[in-house]
Amino acid sequence: MPAYKNNTGRWYCAFYYKDWTGKRRKKKKESFATKREALEWEREFLDKYAGTPEITFTALAKAYLESAKLRLKPQTYYTKRNITRNHLLPFFGEMVIGTIDRRAINRWREELLRAGYKTTYLRTIHAQLSSILNYAMEYYGLPSNPSEAVGGFSKHTVEKMDFWTLEEFQRFAMAALQLPHHIMAFYLLFWTGMRVGEMLALTWDDVDFETNSISITKTLYRLQKTSYVSTTKTISGDEAHHHYAALHRRDAAGLPALIGLHKRGAHHPHHPRRPAEETP
Repeated sequence: MPAYKNNTGRWYCAFYYKDWTGKRRKKKKESFATKREALEWEREFLDKYAGTPEITFTALAKAYLESAKLRLKPQTYYTKRNITRNHLLPFFGEMVIGTIDRRAINRWREELLRAGYKTTYLRTIHAQLSSILNYAMEYYGLPSNPSEAVGGFSKHTVEKMDFWTLEEFQRFAMAALQLPHHIMAFYLLFWTGMRVGEMLALTWDDVDFETNSISITKTLYRLQKTSYVSTTKTISGDEAHHHYAALHRRDAAGLPALIGLHKRGAHHPHHPRRPAEETP
């Protein structure tokens, strides 16, 4: 690995290397004060970049998202696209993917931590970066995934979910629930634990009055002012049907009373009423 001195007395290195496609390329770097500095730079370049992809992260992300759009549900695709646009491209966009190392990822992580996002969301963002770099390994010859070497955000800092107690729900029901369809909706959500989208996608075919159970097989979501119904997250053989008891067993009225009140416009027998207002 020779180094050369130019007419101004500064040193430079000029050498050939093979890129990630196997093509032979020439590289030149000038303006070193000493021959030793020029040779060290050449050695570091060959160790770090020779044989690694030269595509930018922006171009890689575009290819990844085009592929993901064909494979994923619209809601999942748009979530990945938005995370990539908002949290990955601003930092990594113009970087050549072969130059993204653990130090760069650590700087990016520090920026996210300073932004104050919740740990669960930080882990989602990190997983998206890892997915894109795994795509680069599979299709663009990236030797390794530096985000996996760094690791994700600590699980120990994940905030616990804050659930309503029965007393808290009863206070909410007393203060806010009066219309039959509101009562039905919130009682279903509280007593079964189903998600809002799962509840909104329910049809009468999902209701079994003999066993007082509900089959959860689909979910409704809104995307760009359009409603979609898709399968639930976990669909695997017999797991396609998730049965929820309609109400806690202490509620003797059960599912028929809860569903029936929506059809009759009646008051659920276990829903607390507001005290009657005194008449003058």
